[in-house]
Parts: sequence; structure tokens; C-alpha cells
Amino acid sequence: MWLPVALAAGIALWFLLPWAPWRQAAACAAAALAIGFLLAGLRPLAWMALLLLAGLGVSELRVALNHHPVLAGRVFATVTARVESAEPLAFGDQRLVLVPAAGHSLPGGTQRLRLRLRGEQPQIAAGAIITARALLSPPSGMAVPGGYDLARRAWFDGIGGTGVALGPVRILAAPPPGPGLWLAGVRSRLQVLITSRMPGEAGGVAAAFVTGWQGAIPPATAQAMRDAGLAHLLSISGLHIAVVVGSVALLMRWLLGLWRWLVLRVPVPTLALAAGALAGLAYTLLAGAQVPTVRAVIAACIVVVGMMLGRQALSLRLLAAAAFAILVVRPEALLGASFQMSFAAVIGIVALYESRLGKWLTAVREDEPWWQWLARAAASLLASGLVAELALSAIGLYHFGRSGLYGIAANLIAIPYTSFVVMPALMLAMLAEVLGLGWLWPLAGWAMQPLIALADLNASLPSAVITSAAIPGPAFALGAAGGLWLALRLPDGRLAHSRERVGDFLIDNWAEAVGSDPASAVWLGTLPLARCSAESCVATMELGGRRWRVLATTGRSLIPRDRFAPACAAADIVVSDRRLPD
Repeated sequence: MWLPVALAAGIALWFLLPWAPWRQAAACAAAALAIGFLLAGLRPLAWMALLLLAGLGVSELRVALNHHPVLAGRVFATVTARVESAEPLAFGDQRLVLVPAAGHSLPGGTQRLRLRLRGEQPQIAAGAIITARALLSPPSGMAVPGGYDLARRAWFDGIGGTGVALGPVRILAAPPPGPGLWLAGVRSRLQVLITSRMPGEAGGVAAAFVTGWQGAIPPATAQAMRDAGLAHLLSISGLHIAVVVGSVALLMRWLLGLWRWLVLRVPVPTLALAAGALAGLAYTLLAGAQVPTVRAVIAACIVVVGMMLGRQALSLRLLAAAAFAILVVRPEALLGASFQMSFAAVIGIVALYESRLGKWLTAVREDEPWWQWLARAAASLLASGLVAELALSAIGLYHFGRSGLYGIAANLIAIPYTSFVVMPALMLAMLAEVLGLGWLWPLAGWAMQPLIALADLNASLPSAVITSAAIPGPAFALGAAGGLWLALRLPDGRLAHSRERVGDFLIDNWAEAVGSDPASAVWLGTLPLARCSAESCVATMELGGRRWRVLATTGRSLIPRDRFAPACAAADIVVSDRRLPD
């Protein structure tokens, strides 16, 4: 599980080193470390050095493949271009991404421009060809040293310039047919539909839930959501994907279960899970395939496949696989708050439930009184919120200089409410729109309003927000490494005693000698790769890059020599309190 961390370290190192020769030197050093560790027999460290080298490599490759012109300075120009995407903003403004139209080029030879239209302009659809007089300039960089680099984000998005339309925009041609433009058009039309049927802040938040665009949310509402610790709800991620996949899977399982012929011949649960996964993929495409959404849908698909195979798929390895897939394709995502926050929160929660506390909170107990089950469920929800908030608060302070103090309390209410009220209401309203029942949108708006009211109330409490001066990058990196060290574990090295009944004094002394937790000691016979009898145990375990066969005598009676000698010869390590054969 540390391999994606090593890959991420290589990516971070590439962005940290300012000059190409320094990056080349770092790559040579990583390669030398990998060879040295391999020759020394330290395979795990060799793999980490190789992944560090791979992180440097994928960053270099991404930059090389993404190379494009950028405006050298401010220019006034008449732009004739095709609209790649059109995002409605607050107060009637629009944000367009433009690409060259047939027979025309963009100023400065750029490949993509971002243009803002003021509220008096006509509504523009994705795929349309427009012409407008505009003031354009290169994407702006960091506002303060070490701050968010808008120019870097724009460069990786392929944006060569940004600007504002100075006069009326004319539409020269309507959008042509095509799957990509069709999807972008659907997204734009959904945004307009939702904000028109649900005016005000409720419509802006609802549109963000469906399309992933947050531009229509009034600034005061967006700030209240951030200060209340609820900004993660505006970014389509694990919660939204889980609700969509789970709801569709349950609905399909119920509907397909009504068809007797199908139930008797086809595994209906598998079909239902597949339908849920497809719904999650469609939702991801509709929402623009942003990093949190992609991470969530990768994880959801792995979980679905695991459930189809009868496996327990929800684990830290799942998150490691999702992180690896995203970083290989989009290494620059590592630097964004979205990637860091989404992974930090989920890693913390999964690590919690893989711990002894988490297993105790979620254990199934027969004949348990309802009030005890309810208390454990509440404690589980509180622990999840606490872990997620601890993971997110430091990242929020680093990126935004502020973090909400009461996010745990707000999320204890907001997450269940969003899962069981807001998201189902939006899905129902969209389904009703297809059937011509547009009058259900006010119901979704009514469901959205308490969520916004909760954010406003939480953000208005005394001392609801703490602020911080800029946190140095090395300090943030050290904190992130510490958090990962707590959550991602190598083979745990617990003490395994050879006898089923061993006194506490002996366990405590051995645990102290090997630096282990005495409470975590286990009998060797409980390990999955061990075979025990009344006289001995044989276990096979992986350690130090090789497989070890361990033989331990467990009883007081002597084992006959003709049986004991071959067993000793076949073992790498023998633990016994008697004289052993040569």
C-alpha cells in the first residue's frame, strides 16, 4: 500500500524541483537507490525507489504530452471559436471554454481559451460557434508566494488564455451532433433547467450535486458551506456515487426480482450490481469526470466487482489502487485540495474501521438490545466524523488558511440527510422531469433548503472558523506523511506465541523485548498459514522478501525422532525447549 505513496512522492518531487537538470539528477538518484536496494535484497525499498522514479517519469511525460502555446501578454481580439463547454454562473454570468472553429484560429496560436460573459449575454450552448470582441491575457499565477497557482491549473487544463467579452456575443452556428458535444450539451441544459426550476441558492447547490458545476452557487452560500465543513458535499465524490450506485442497484434488484423466469435462471444480484456500476459511470461522465468523482467511481466499481466475486472489497488496498490509477494519468491532481481532501477523509475512515475500535463498533452481535445497537451506531458515526474532520482540517488550513471548528456536528446531520433525503429527492425530480412531471422540482428545493440553513447556522456560531497564516510546504508534507503512517501499515509484526495458553507475564516480557503491543499478541494456531497439532505448529510467513517456514513445539511430550528430524530439516527456524537434531 506504500507504493502509491512512493509514486506520489516522485510526483511531488518533480513539481518541487524548479530546473530540468535537478529533476534528471533526482531520477538518476532514484534509479541508483532501486538498484542498490535490489542488490542488498531489500525488495520493498527497491520497489519504492522504482515508484519514486516512476512518479518523476509520469510527471515529465504528462508535461511533454500537454505542451501548448500560452498568450505572451494582454491583447484585444475578435475571437471566432467553437464552445467546448458552457457553465452558468451566479447572477446570470457564463463561463465558456473555447476551441478553434473550422477555418479560424485563436489568438496567439492557443488551443483553448476561457471566456467570461456578463449577465446580459444570450444563453450559449456547448458546441455552438460564436464570435465576440474580448480582452484576453495569460492565466494569472499565484496571488501570494506559495499560494494556489491558477496558471498551473489552467496550463494542465490546456488553457492558453483567459478573458472577458467586451460586447455582445453573436451565435454563428448551432451545436452540431456528436457524442462528446451531446454530453456537454446535456450537462449545460441540466444546469439551466435546475437553476430555472429551483431559483436562488437552492438551485445553485442542487445543480452542483447533479452536474458538478459550482459556479451558480451564490458566494455567501459557498463560503457558509466551507466554514461549516460541508463543502465536500458540493464536490461530487464518494457520498454521491455511493447513493447513486446503491439506489440503482437496490431498485434494479427489486424490479428484476418481480420477474420469476429471470430469477430462476440468472443471478439477479449480479445484474443489479452491474446496473448500479453503469449508473455510477454515467453520473461520472455527466459530472465532468473530476478527480473526486473518478476516484469514487473507481472505488465503487472495485467494490461492485468484489461483491460479485463474494469478496470483501472495501479496504485500504482499494483506495491505493484508485490513487495509483489517477496519479498515473493525471499526476498534477496530487497538488490539488480536491484530491488530497477526498483521499485523506476516506483513508482515515477506512483505516478506522480496519482498527480494533472500528471492528468493535461494527461487529454483529446476536440478541443485542436495540438501544445498544443504536448507541454503537451513533458512536460509529461520531468517530467517522471526527476522523474525517481531523484529516480535512489540516488540509483546509494549508490550502485556504481557514477551517471550520464545528464540521463534525454539522456532518453528523448533513451526511445522513443528504444521503436519505436530498439525493433521493433530486433523483426523483429528474426522473419526474423525463415523465413530464416538472412540478416535483419544488419538492427537491424544499429538501435542499434545510441543508443550506444548517450551513448558515453552523457558520454563524461564535468562533466557528479558525484562520492560520501560510503553512510551510515541508510542514504540511510532514503532517501528511504522519497521517499516512498511522493509516497504512506494513506487515504488522504482532507477537505470535507458540502455545494456546501463555501467562501474561511471559507475553508482556516478550512484547517489551520485540517492541510489540502485548494486547495484540495472538496464538500461532490462529494465523491463516499455520497448521497445529497437540505437539507442534508449522507456519509459513513472508518477511524480508522471502518465505520462511517456522516449526514450533507446543507440548511437553517429546516427538519421536524419526518424525521430528525430517520436520526440523524442512524448516528454516525451529523454536523448541529441547535438544534438537543436527
